Amino acid sequence: MKYLNIVFCIVSLLVTTAIAVTPNVGGRLIGMSTRPRPKGLISNFHVSHVTIGYQGGPIMTGAVNVYQIFYGDWSKKAAARKLLSYFINNLSSSRWFDITREYFELDDLNRTHYVTGPIRTAKYFYDNYSHGKSLSHIAIRNIVRGAIKRKYLPTDYNGIYVVYPSEDVTSQDFCETLCGYHFYFGNDTSAMIKYAFIGDPSTQCPSACSALQYPNSPNGLFGADSMANILGHELVETLTDPLASSWIDSGESVRFLLGTHYLLDAGSTSTVQDLNSRLFLSTYAFPPSSQENADKCAWQFGNNHTKNGNMWNIKLGARKFLLQENLSLRKQACVMKL
Repeated sequence: MKYLNIVFCIVSLLVTTAIAVTPNVGGRLIGMSTRPRPKGLISNFHVSHVTIGYQGGPIMTGAVNVYQIFYGDWSKKAAARKLLSYFINNLSSSRWFDITREYFELDDLNRTHYVTGPIRTAKYFYDNYSHGKSLSHIAIRNIVRGAIKRKYLPTDYNGIYVVYPSEDVTSQDFCETLCGYHFYFGNDTSAMIKYAFIGDPSTQCPSACSALQYPNSPNGLFGADSMANILGHELVETLTDPLASSWIDSGESVRFLLGTHYLLDAGSTSTVQDLNSRLFLSTYAFPPSSQENADKCAWQFGNNHTKNGNMWNIKLGARKFLLQENLSLRKQACVMKL
């Protein structure tokens, strides 16, 4: 990516810069107050036709390991930890993930390479509040960096490191403008560490970062069930657009690196309220530019099932989940399967 040499200079300059209050127009961390979710919007809203183009950057090919960092107090959350791992290990064998296999990169000889997977859990790490109970975006990056530097986790440039703060930890912009995001750091495009942040909305924002009706959920674990949807969103984006230079609307990578007053990410899962605000203002009030594939299908679930208040729309192995639709390149539409 042409602009990578200036990443750390820009990030360091923005460490103390506040996130400006501005509408979300794509894959960035933004500031916008939450609002009550309108009844029925999540289940009824659907975009049947969307577009996205290839910007020439890399994807993640072959088998991809997912390294999980459970940050804070997860001592009483064994079932939640297992459910997140189960979700990861069963995702790439689903028809939903087959949609992701449509995405490709072109190498220097114009040869085509596709996302193949599988994705699977690898080593994990428990971080006992190494950066306290209030995390900035820089702190989240440093949690990953520290786990690798201290050899709690291996260095894997074709892996994805996922940080899950426990529900007693507050994270910058979480619940206010975003529910999760993916990002990267490194010195060379071939040696980049890719990572993601996935927040637990259980106590902080059950209506902002989950489409489930609190406290109901398909596996009886509201936090982990809600996080699984955000995790699926960010994993797909990391596989298909790891450096914000591949499958993303034109121009995002430049704004990501050169934008002022923002600390931008490679792609974020916006809150339900933020999406709703844009929908109510107008379909065209904030143009659907600068988005990655999962952004275009965020909070769209297609046909779902409800039993005893528990909503789900996909079975992975023996478990049921409520998972957003995936963007098919072939159909240029948000769907659950090809």
